[in-house]
Amino acid sequence: MKEKAIPKLVIFDWDGTLVDSRDYIIQCANQVFKHYGIDTWNILKKLGIASSQKPFKKNLETIFGDSFQEAFKMYRAIYLDNFKNCINIVHGALKLIDFFVKRGCALTIVSNKDSLLLHKEYNYFFPNHEFENVLGYDDCKKHKPHPEVVETLCKPYKNLNRNTQVIFIGDSKIDLKCAEASRCFPIIIDRKKHNFNLFLQVHDILKNTSISIEKG
Repeated sequence: MKEKAIPKLVIFDWDGTLVDSRDYIIQCANQVFKHYGIDTWNILKKLGIASSQKPFKKNLETIFGDSFQEAFKMYRAIYLDNFKNCINIVHGALKLIDFFVKRGCALTIVSNKDSLLLHKEYNYFFPNHEFENVLGYDDCKKHKPHPEVVETLCKPYKNLNRNTQVIFIGDSKIDLKCAEASRCFPIIIDRKKHNFNLFLQVHDILKNTSISIEKG
């Protein structure tokens, strides 16, 4: 029987994967849209003006045009005002993080979220800084799904077989494309499953792969 590979690096997406933030993101954006007399996010998506396949910040640049800087400043202020009360860590995330730490894996985060917001949230929810690197929208020239973001995260770790030693955990088509483009092992979670638990879902997926889930 072929020996299973031991993972060395785990890359997590942020919004929708580690934290429940999507509803709050849209709620804050809609407040700004209302101020500017613009339709809601869902209507903009239906009209093709906004797309979930693009970084959220890029969508806002398109929507607001020359008013983007002013509008985004308002969005940030609204978002930071109440995120601590409106966002939660995903069920099972802390157990999954502990699971990988105990197996000697380095943990990282890559997100298309505005870097200032991402780092504010990360420092609040993970004050012990379990993650070795956290990259947001403004931390790289390219963004997911471009493989450059993963190249940046992998750079400190030598001789990685990405297909079996680098796990990319996300919840979207963008995450899947990024994992495939950078040759990592993708795990795309399904948040719609009944009684969703991040640890249990990822653990069950890994059980049936060539990647070891045993302690080193």
